[in-house]
Amino acid sequence: MKNKKQESTQEKASRLILKTGLVFIFSVFCLMLTAHHAFAATMSVSPSSGSYTVGQTITVSIRANTSGSAANTAEANVTYSTNTLDLTKVSQGSTFYLPAPGSPSKGVGTAYVGGGLPTPGYNGTAGVVGTLTFIAKAQGSAFVNISSGKVLLNDGLGTDALTSTSGAKFTIGPPAVGGVVVSSDTDPDPTLWYNDADVNLSWSRPDGAYGFSFILDQTANTVPDNTLDTTVTTSKTYDSLKDGTWYFHIKARRQDQTTFGPTVTFQINIDTMAPQAFDTKLVGEDPATLINQTPTVSFTSSDSGSGLDSYAIFLDGHLYRENAVSPFTFDRLPGGSHVIQVSAKDKAGNVTQSQLPIRVKNGPGVLSVLYKNVTVPVYWIVIFVFGLLILLVFLILALVRRRRGTSPEPEIKQIQADIDESLENLKAEISQKLLGLSAKSSEELFAKETAAAKELRSGIVKTRKKIDGKISRIRKNSRKSKNETSTPE
Repeated sequence: MKNKKQESTQEKASRLILKTGLVFIFSVFCLMLTAHHAFAATMSVSPSSGSYTVGQTITVSIRANTSGSAANTAEANVTYSTNTLDLTKVSQGSTFYLPAPGSPSKGVGTAYVGGGLPTPGYNGTAGVVGTLTFIAKAQGSAFVNISSGKVLLNDGLGTDALTSTSGAKFTIGPPAVGGVVVSSDTDPDPTLWYNDADVNLSWSRPDGAYGFSFILDQTANTVPDNTLDTTVTTSKTYDSLKDGTWYFHIKARRQDQTTFGPTVTFQINIDTMAPQAFDTKLVGEDPATLINQTPTVSFTSSDSGSGLDSYAIFLDGHLYRENAVSPFTFDRLPGGSHVIQVSAKDKAGNVTQSQLPIRVKNGPGVLSVLYKNVTVPVYWIVIFVFGLLILLVFLILALVRRRRGTSPEPEIKQIQADIDESLENLKAEISQKLLGLSAKSSEELFAKETAAAKELRSGIVKTRKKIDGKISRIRKNSRKSKNETSTPE
């Protein structure tokens, strides 16, 4: 009896152990099953909201959150508002970078992005599946939603763990104001240099513009802050700016918006310093002694601001040559004392001058003064030539008186021929010098010398006529005297 009771107790214990084991195994299985199905991936549009203006670009990305597990595939079908948005570009995501068939693609109001990556896959909260770029084309509300998608686990089964999606909503306002147009009455050309340190600036007011934000600095790509500097004025003056390149940056916005229009930059170049002082030197000669009539000078300056633009050479206060290059050789100069001036000009118009006094040897003859840069007054030349011609006339008269009673015709003809030849040679030399002047002189200097030379040639012609008249009268008197001698008393 006792043994049977003991067996019954053991059977109960065995059954209890068996039940407990089965419950434990079932619990573990259920726990594992529950843990597996507790995984939940999500997909969203980022950013999820924002305010934009018509014409602005809106870029969004489709992101996957794997909630702590690894995924090696993700894809999304996207829809958007076609009345307010224009989809311009769809790009493959940087996380799931191996494109799925048909990705990326876009249609009317739709887009598709999808891709994968090798084992071990992606485990994170913001894996990029794709990127979409829109242009805001009209005012109103704009939506970008994920209509369907997948997030496949890297579990060997390709389990889809996507449980929810979220889209984005944007507000599209009126277009931002356009760029302003900047101008300056003191520094009108941004590519040139100016030597005035005071700058006046003015700008236009685009349609719809309420106020402006601006800044002046020496950085080319600065963007002004979003604080309005003025809502009334459209001009600004800056005084005593230091030398260098400056940039005026300005942008405008509407009264009912925080979004500004594009930044416009206006460049200002200031150089108030003259080129470096320099010396003008004679090449191969000593300025303390008499020098030859075609001296050569050298000169070199520099400018640390806008840079050197050109050199000009003056002789005795008159412009001799523009855009001169060192070393420079003069044409034949008249004898006597002169002052050479070299002017160095920078790109802002600042000038530095250097002077060199010289004494030039006398030239070979009177006609040398007809060379460029005549310093002897032309009327002295005319008087000198006329004096010579009058002297010739008196010599002719004296010769005729000495030979009265004989026919002076051969001598007169010879003298007239000599005078004609001398006058023609003189006029030819003047013409030749004028040709040289037209090729070498400045326009102003050439005009003066041309007028003087023409006056001299005109005087020569008049003098020739007077001499011809004198000779004609001499011939007439000679014939009359001869007839009186041959008539018997």
